[in-house]
Amino acid sequence: MIKLHGIPVSNYYNMVKLAMLEKGIDFEEIANPASRETEFKKKSPMGKMPFIETHDGCLSETSVILDYLEEL
Repeated sequence: MIKLHGIPVSNYYNMVKLAMLEKGIDFEEIANPASRETEFKKKSPMGKMPFIETHDGCLSETSVILDYLEEL
């Protein structure tokens, strides 16, 4: 299952969430703000939100995430 990290006040987060809802993709929302902490940057190297965790790894740019979801 895909895990969507971010906060609902972000337009970019909501774009990704809406795309997953429209495509009927199962996902889990994990509310957390952007961070410069080392553990966070392991998943989102630039410290950006949103990012998704998949079985293949993490993606952190909205346009890349949307392309990935389209390919699913």
